[in-house]
Amino acid sequence: MKILVYGAFKNAEKSEIYVEQVKKYLGNYKVEKNITYYIDIIKNNKSEKTKWFEMLSYLLKKNADIIVIKSVEQFSNLFDTAAGYYIEYFRQNKMKVYFLDDSIDILNDKLYMKAIIKLSFFRFMKKESDKRSIKGQRVKNEIKKEERYGYDLVENKYKVNDEEAQNIKKAYKIFLKENANKSRSEKMKRKWKDEEFREKTIRRMRMAQRNKKRMKGSEQ
Repeated sequence: MKILVYGAFKNAEKSEIYVEQVKKYLGNYKVEKNITYYIDIIKNNKSEKTKWFEMLSYLLKKNADIIVIKSVEQFSNLFDTAAGYYIEYFRQNKMKVYFLDDSIDILNDKLYMKAIIKLSFFRFMKKESDKRSIKGQRVKNEIKKEERYGYDLVENKYKVNDEEAQNIKKAYKIFLKENANKSRSEKMKRKWKDEEFREKTIRRMRMAQRNKKRMKGSEQ
């Protein structure tokens, strides 16, 4: 009897815990010498899937009696739409695939349907998450465009606003002048390079400029 075990983990400690859980599940089979472990490492929420493809290359040549996989959720996250294809491939070849965390054996028709439903759910959640991420990034970019002082947005492209650009230069010169004789002048110069500090300073100047224009308008 040949048994293959697959899982993907962020560190060795979690993979060791998984191995112990697998041994406990396979205890009744008493075939520890015939177990091959394929463990991938997850970095930045992504797995290189090196061990997964290594296991698949074995399965293209020979069948396995049992394949143990961590969970349906992990399987879905790692392989997205391809996850369903792999499950169908295993079923067609009469391989017993067992999702350890879910207690699902795909050769059991009822449990197989449970796995398919779970895969569909996780796929739907991922799509919704991707949509929110894209929408959030779009909104974030739009906000940045509106608040970029010193530029005008023309046909979705930034063009330098000469008047505001001159104000930025004046603000920087005033900033340097005010801090010229201070012992922390170099530190303050570095502070000006800080985007948040610079934007706050420019925003205050912009408000002052608008107030000045309003005052002129009211006098007329």
